[in-house]
Amino acid sequence: MMLLLLPLSFALGALPFGYWLARRRGVDLRTASPYTLGLETALRRSGLGLTLLAFLLDFAKGYLPMALGRGLGLGLEELLALGIAVYLGHLYPLFFRDPWPLRAKG
Repeated sequence: MMLLLLPLSFALGALPFGYWLARRRGVDLRTASPYTLGLETALRRSGLGLTLLAFLLDFAKGYLPMALGRGLGLGLEELLALGIAVYLGHLYPLFFRDPWPLRAKG
């Protein structure tokens, strides 16, 4: 079961919801700030409503694998592994070519 859940958790963590939501508004967060694609940049460029939606979707990225794992009766170690997979997916997104984690650039 974990062989399926770990890659799915990583892929879920890699979804850049804030970037996608801002992009729909015509804002490219990668060029809007010399720093990261974080919520602060989204707030500055996209407004409070869009930023709150991005926050809720990012929160759900971490919550869903935990809820699924608990529902399947996984133990603490497996849940921790799922959480780490989500975090690593968020840190090393599949959708950007930069080989380093999203970090301060400037």
